[in-house]
Amino acid sequence: MTIRAGSQQYAEDLVEASKTRVLYGQGRGGAFGNIAAAAVAMGVMALWSSDPIAHLPFVAVVLAHLHRFWLLRSFRQADPAVGEIQRWRRRFFISALMGGASWGLVGVLTLPRVGVGGQLFMVIMASGLTSAAVATLAAVSTVFIAFIVPTLGGIMIGIVVFGSFSSWAIAVLLVLYGGVIIRTARTQERSIAKALRLSVEKDELVRELTKATEREKLQREKAEQANEAKTSFLIKMSHELRTPLHAVLGMFELLGEGVRPGRERNFARTGYSSGRALLAILNNLLDLAKVEAGKVHLESLSFSLSRLLEEICELHAVQAEKKGLVLRLEFSKDLPEHVLGDPVCLRQVLDNLVVNAIKFTEEGLVTLAVQPGACEGTPDGIAFLVQDTGIGIAAEVQEQLFEAFEQADNSISRRYGGTGLGLSIAQQLVSLMGGCLKLESREGAGSLFRFSVSLPPTKGPEVCEAELSKPRKGAQRAKILVVDDNAINRLVAKEMVSQLGHDFVIASSGVEALERLGEQSFALVLMDCEMAEMNGLEACKRIRDDGLETKTGRALPVVALTAHALAPHIKACRDAGMNDVLTKPVSLVQLESCLHRWLD
Repeated sequence: MTIRAGSQQYAEDLVEASKTRVLYGQGRGGAFGNIAAAAVAMGVMALWSSDPIAHLPFVAVVLAHLHRFWLLRSFRQADPAVGEIQRWRRRFFISALMGGASWGLVGVLTLPRVGVGGQLFMVIMASGLTSAAVATLAAVSTVFIAFIVPTLGGIMIGIVVFGSFSSWAIAVLLVLYGGVIIRTARTQERSIAKALRLSVEKDELVRELTKATEREKLQREKAEQANEAKTSFLIKMSHELRTPLHAVLGMFELLGEGVRPGRERNFARTGYSSGRALLAILNNLLDLAKVEAGKVHLESLSFSLSRLLEEICELHAVQAEKKGLVLRLEFSKDLPEHVLGDPVCLRQVLDNLVVNAIKFTEEGLVTLAVQPGACEGTPDGIAFLVQDTGIGIAAEVQEQLFEAFEQADNSISRRYGGTGLGLSIAQQLVSLMGGCLKLESREGAGSLFRFSVSLPPTKGPEVCEAELSKPRKGAQRAKILVVDDNAINRLVAKEMVSQLGHDFVIASSGVEALERLGEQSFALVLMDCEMAEMNGLEACKRIRDDGLETKTGRALPVVALTAHALAPHIKACRDAGMNDVLTKPVSLVQLESCLHRWLD
């Protein structure tokens, strides 16, 4: 790694500061070694001389290195910054010079007063001291030189004064030795500097990586916050748009059913179809936002697979019939009645596939087939197939169909409408369930979408507090309590109930609903969730606490009418004791199917 030009000088300052810290870090051992060597040498010199002057330089050596200990302690306490290190290097240089000078005094004052044996001993000791100094002082060669030159210089002077040939020979050898050891120290300094420079560059790289990681984390957090804000906005808009859409679609549907065939009915049906198209776009955008934000969490619930499939076919049978298509359900007898999985997620995938099949088929057949099928080697795999006799898909564009906002070509979007989100959402949901959505199609020969997921067989759903009454078939005329704080929604709901041949009573809040329930008996309650004074969830809990029943003695069915479409809200409705949940906007077919299930 190359450090940027703007920080090159700072990097070099860091290296020099680190070299100085190495000096101070190894200084304790060097000081202790010199004091010990002085004590030993003074004892040995006493064998050759009792002159006090011969021993005085060793006291100077001890004092010089005791000063070194004080300097090391001061450095640790100060813990200087990079900009202050140079001053502390100068102090260490002076301390090393003092140590070398004190050993030089030994050579000058002691060696002339001892015999040849003492001189040889001091030469050997000086060689050992200077060799050891390479390990402790070579980090800064100038400091090493400040110690070794006066040390060896004093020894040479003490030897040369004898004037003998052997003395001059030893002096020459000491000079050569000094040159070699200085060269060794400088090589050692370069190695230390190189290692320190690599360390500095590594630290710089770590800092850069840390900064990059922090930037990436910050950007990821901002992206997540933006995604969260987008999702929250879509969820909020979904709720706000569903309420007026409920009124618009409800009125158009009621108008289409209430007028004679002609222009007015055509106008009403056109308005209703346009509203349903708008609702489909809204649902797809919300679903995509939930998947991208990771808000889709799989449930593990016991549910009736056959009943779920029948409800899907019932829901889309009217649209298929309007186009002259046959919507057929094929349910293998080898499949269990109840399975463990996420019915909401599975319904959403199959809804998307069936809607697409009906949309892109002009004549013929749409088949929803379910049969045992392998799923990553598990024995509980169930295969789902949706096949149509529609326009088919060209091979070269099949891969892109599973990308968001993609369709086979622009003419498809112009002719059939849609956002191109359905298959992308279905693919991601199937993947979340542990499967893979696959396509087999030829242009002009229809399409087959298939996937397999693991749905272990289980016993039927246990009766829980939220499931307080069982669906009943063969509904007759009944009296229904409609609870909603929005006047337009109340109008739509009562007109739909009336259109389906039932009587109704209106309440505009949870409190008023409880009052009406205390005054008369009802067969079912249609309950909005968000209301002033007392919301629908609290009102339902009160109904369950009071143990209200229908005339036949079973628990009073409560069906939520809510503009919230997310699973947590639907679960909250169930937990509050509601029997069913209808998400606005609600069609006459959906309401009729729901009433048919729950009324006596």
